[in-house]
Amino acid sequence: MSVRLYQGGRLHGLCRIDYCDPEWGPISNGAPMDTGESTPDLRDPCTLGGLLSLVREAYSNPHITTCVGLLGRERVEWDVETPDPRDQPGGYREITTRPSEAEALVAALEAAPGAGVTP
Repeated sequence: MSVRLYQGGRLHGLCRIDYCDPEWGPISNGAPMDTGESTPDLRDPCTLGGLLSLVREAYSNPHITTCVGLLGRERVEWDVETPDPRDQPGGYREITTRPSEAEALVAALEAAPGAGVTP
């Protein structure tokens, strides 16, 4: 199961929990967790979807997507892209490229206008 983490009224992330103990609350990996300060599980598809939603919101662009690319036989990279019809019809422009989808989404969020971090 995944739990949504809110901070200041905004979705902060998602974290995987095993079950909810009546006395200890959410349990993850056999230990109680504080859902107010938990690290999001970046392997969880719900967390990745939440990150993608935050990136789209940060860029005010609902068409931003992720794409995997192969670099040789064993190496892959993930791009966060936005449609760019100026390049060619159906073309895309890369916002960030990283070794994993989660890294690419976080880098895109950090590079969003007003975030103060360069890609």
